[in-house]
Amino acid sequence: MVKRRKGFSASHSKATSRRLQSATLGTHVPSTKQRSSRHVNADQVGFSNTRKNQRAARGVVQNVASHAQAGAGRVRVSQREFARETRRRARVRHIGFIVIALVALLAIAGGVGGFTYYTSLESQLSLKDSDAKSALVSPGENEPYYTLVCADVTDARVANAEKSYVLALVRTDEQNKRATIVSIPSNLRVTLTDGNQHRIIDAYEQSGDAALISAVSSFAGVSISHYVKTDAAGISRMVSDLGDLTVQVNEEVDDPRAGADFIPAGQQTLGGDAVLTLLRANNFQDAPERMAQNQQAVLSAFSLALIDKDALSLCQFIDASDGAFGCDVSLPAVLSMADALRGMSQSEIYSAMVPGYELEQDGVVYYRASSDAWASMMELVTAGENPLVEDLPTAAAPDSFTLTVRNGAGITGAAAQISESLIDRGFDVVDVGNTDTAVYTETLVIYKDDEFAAAAQSVSEALGLGRLVQDVSFYQFDSDVLLILGSDWKPAA
Repeated sequence: MVKRRKGFSASHSKATSRRLQSATLGTHVPSTKQRSSRHVNADQVGFSNTRKNQRAARGVVQNVASHAQAGAGRVRVSQREFARETRRRARVRHIGFIVIALVALLAIAGGVGGFTYYTSLESQLSLKDSDAKSALVSPGENEPYYTLVCADVTDARVANAEKSYVLALVRTDEQNKRATIVSIPSNLRVTLTDGNQHRIIDAYEQSGDAALISAVSSFAGVSISHYVKTDAAGISRMVSDLGDLTVQVNEEVDDPRAGADFIPAGQQTLGGDAVLTLLRANNFQDAPERMAQNQQAVLSAFSLALIDKDALSLCQFIDASDGAFGCDVSLPAVLSMADALRGMSQSEIYSAMVPGYELEQDGVVYYRASSDAWASMMELVTAGENPLVEDLPTAAAPDSFTLTVRNGAGITGAAAQISESLIDRGFDVVDVGNTDTAVYTETLVIYKDDEFAAAAQSVSEALGLGRLVQDVSFYQFDSDVLLILGSDWKPAA
């Protein structure tokens, strides 16, 4: 026999229908019967009229009543408005996301832009392919330091123009807001690494920045920590960016070889071309000294104008200068230096130059330093004191006075030998002989009047010995200076 499958009874059908209605979202048929905790409570939500309840029972929802305002009346939202509100909120979320993303991108771009700007300033400050850093020595913490400034101010617009340089050794004391500028003639005679005598600028022209730094360091007896380098075009750009410089001109400048500008004496406000004319001019009676004063005035004006700027203005100046100058110092260090020195006045900047005189040797015009005066001056510079002291001995050009040579030690041929040496060095020896008695154990350099003290000093420095004595009518000689050789002098082998 085939057993018939039992079909659904009416009770089973109703139970199944109730389960479907309770579990179907939108089927909100009210019921007074108790539901077990297993049933979903969607069927407990009521509608505004019987027709809608009936439609909800069939799973169709057209309007949903808001329960938030049930006490004040029900607010009905159509299906279309509900969809529109849903889309609006989605758009708001989407726009919010876009705004956040844009802000993040701008922040990243700002960081990248800031880094790029910083890198650009660092690049403009750098010395490019210079070897200067190999000769520089780091200063001690909170200690004064020396900076060498080198500017090639040769007029590139003039064919075969005479080379012209500005060299200055600057001692900076940030703790006391004080600086000392020591001008160094570019034709200063020094002994370079080849053992021969050269102009100090030859070290730069032949071997580069490091050789120049080493030569100046050796001559001055100090370690150099920083190096600043520029040229005529760079100076012109910097003056343009800073605004005209106000400088004190001690003697009028009218040198066609230096530039077309005529600069009267006194306080002057100068543009780029006039500043370069002032730096190059050398047709003065006391050319080395006057050139040093003009160069110091320009360097002081530059320095005070730069440290007067705040950090942002200084960065803008460096950016606008477009590599007008280079240095070994990083941008943060430059800003730190400027901040430390801000407020420094002209009275806190000392100025001096290497004491000495010019002479011509083998067709080359050299500047020869007065060794004793230079050593005394550098002691004051190192101590942070004013190096311009009136009683410091100086030296005169060897051909600016007459000289008598006497052998006072009884050394055969001494007077003739030393006279030849002095004549080779440019001295004007007018008389050679022996003293009446050979009793001098000390070499003396004797001068008549105060005006010849510098001349006597130059003789003493040329010999490397000799005590200066002012004559009070005890010695008889017709020249401006008398040299008496004592037994402390040793003849050349």
